[in-house]
Amino acid sequence: MDFHKIDSDHCEVIWNNLELRNDEGKRIISNTSGGIRSNTITAIMGPSGSGKTSLLSSIAGGNMPGMILNGEIKINGLERDPKTWPRLVSYVRQQVHCYEWQTVYETLYFVAKIKCKDHSDISGKVEELINLLGLTSSRDTFLINLSGGEKVRVSIGIELLGDPLVILLDEPLSGLDSFNALNILMLLKRIANLNKAILITIHQPSYKMVEFFDSIILMCQGTSVFEGTVSGCIQFFEDCGFEVPPKATPTDFFLDVLALDTRTEKLHEESQKRIQIIIKEWNFIRQPKEPAVLTKIKTPKEYSTGTRYTILLARSIQNYYRNFNYLKVKIFQKLFTAFIFGSTFFNTGVIGANIFAFRGILTFICQSELFGVSNPIMNLFIEEKKIISRERMSGLYTGFEAYFSKFLTELLFNLLYSMPYNIIVYMFIGLRMNLKTMLEFLFIIFSILCYAISWGLTIGTLASTTQSAHALGVTFTVAFFLYSGAFSNPQSHPQFLRWLFWLSPIHYGYRALVHNQLSGIEDPENTDFLKVTGERTIKNFGMDGFGVLPSVLALFLFTACLQMVGSTVLHLRTSNNLRILKRANQTV
Repeated sequence: MDFHKIDSDHCEVIWNNLELRNDEGKRIISNTSGGIRSNTITAIMGPSGSGKTSLLSSIAGGNMPGMILNGEIKINGLERDPKTWPRLVSYVRQQVHCYEWQTVYETLYFVAKIKCKDHSDISGKVEELINLLGLTSSRDTFLINLSGGEKVRVSIGIELLGDPLVILLDEPLSGLDSFNALNILMLLKRIANLNKAILITIHQPSYKMVEFFDSIILMCQGTSVFEGTVSGCIQFFEDCGFEVPPKATPTDFFLDVLALDTRTEKLHEESQKRIQIIIKEWNFIRQPKEPAVLTKIKTPKEYSTGTRYTILLARSIQNYYRNFNYLKVKIFQKLFTAFIFGSTFFNTGVIGANIFAFRGILTFICQSELFGVSNPIMNLFIEEKKIISRERMSGLYTGFEAYFSKFLTELLFNLLYSMPYNIIVYMFIGLRMNLKTMLEFLFIIFSILCYAISWGLTIGTLASTTQSAHALGVTFTVAFFLYSGAFSNPQSHPQFLRWLFWLSPIHYGYRALVHNQLSGIEDPENTDFLKVTGERTIKNFGMDGFGVLPSVLALFLFTACLQMVGSTVLHLRTSNNLRILKRANQTV
């Protein structure tokens, strides 16, 4: 893709009579129509709460749970198609969500590998884009160290890759000083001149900013009250009886007129009457939008799942090992726990050991693997979902690919932490010292690890906040441990509750560890019942019956179920929502 001479299709996006309401029937936007076309910048303006972001998200196809959209949205006269829309339209959100430990170049290179049609010179194309964005001096800087304006530029660059025809931006100038804001607008103007249609939301632009807009859309109380040029808007307001005062900035005046004044009841009534005059006049003169461009747009073919997954996995691994602070904490955690745990139960052994100490050892092994692995994943994945959601809106990959690339990354690194840790603990405590038993023990740890990672990812997917993730995760984990058999013989519980042990994944991990250490050992005669023996202890624990292999297979089955639920929910929750109740027959 040549960023200076692009031979793209001309496009036009129009929307008519859009109405967005929540599941309680409250209208967020209503009776809203408008349109954008190639080579132009259109700005949506309006007071706070007027529906600017809701309109932009509705056009983009953002996932808005509990919302119902009515009306019509078309591109070149045809309805949006979920298969092609993400490659035609890019959406830059107000919050820039990216992997902090990737450089500017690496961030753009990752997107280019998936989205660019021509793979012959990806590096050259990325360098050209960096130059266009004005980020040459920050090329090798980690995103965590970028300024607000630079992050906005990176976010725009991410969406520009793949040659979209339409770019939607939600408050791209928010939080920027006037110098950086104007630089962003100059960049957007250059991009618009590359045959792009650009639609942005902006709260209160300065006079210099307005000069960059080819047209504006005014929103008030969830509906559009004007669409056209700034000069046309001045004339419209004069026709409504509101003349722009001398030396006043027109856009400031428009927003003042449309603002609802709630300081007193009288001011509230006056401002409401003023707004209703403008809404009524606009509804009287506005015309339904009719498509002027009817050309079908060609879209590039997608890469295979294997290709996308490989690229995604490579980035995930790179981002993980660059998070040095997290790595240091994890390594310290394992070393400290190994020292404390190993010292506390040093040379306890198995046969002849105190039965309570032995039970505590196996319980702690299960507990440390589950909580030590799943809890950090929950915390990190809650934030990572925001990045996945943004990239999924751009059509980079599926939710399934995101879930399993994250799973494999976590598994690889946690194996590096957990295997040395468990070998040290095994040797310190003096568990059964033969190679076969030790390898079997490590295989059980591997199965618990797979479950713990899947548990953390799935809870992180289901929960919307870190607090809710912990509440949900801890609630079920405590229940699973209670019915794991680690604290009591299952046979000692009321019969109507015993079936709960079979629903506890931790039960199978604990059962496997018990059989790993005690199966096949003959019971000594006249042994203190508080000492560990062999098969007799297995029976006393209530773990008689099936042994290691069936237990591990059951744990893998629980893991597979978790992964199926987690990956499916992630895919659905981060997918585009292009459903409109009233649909036409044609699709792009």
